[in-house]
Amino acid sequence: DENIEHSIIMKDLQAMMLKRFIQAQLANIISDSIRDTDLIVQEGNGFALMFPETNADEAAKLIEYVRDAVNKQIHVDIQVGRAQFPDNAITLNGLFQEAQNRLENAQNHKTMDNDDNLNTESDKVNKNRVS
Repeated sequence: DENIEHSIIMKDLQAMMLKRFIQAQLANIISDSIRDTDLIVQEGNGFALMFPETNADEAAKLIEYVRDAVNKQIHVDIQVGRAQFPDNAITLNGLFQEAQNRLENAQNHKTMDNDDNLNTESDKVNKNRVS
């Protein structure tokens, strides 16, 4: 039926617009939360954050600051995967892949354990990827 098809198209369009709106809000909050020397890049449905010349402890603090800002402003708990140069990879693609793998492992572990409070060190980002 034409009305049903129209309704489905409208729902899909609304969902897409809502997703883009939330991504834009998220990008603004992250951008406002990081330092001038840091970099944010949208990659697919997620964001990559780069913290140049930042050690793991400083990066973890920055990530928690970003997570708190996002949670306070739009009530969303972001999931994060972390990789650090040169400990985990030496190329940008390698860092992205390692961060993605850690994020997926943390998500799988969280799903298997059904633990909503799982925030291990591998849930953090450093030179990295936020999804």
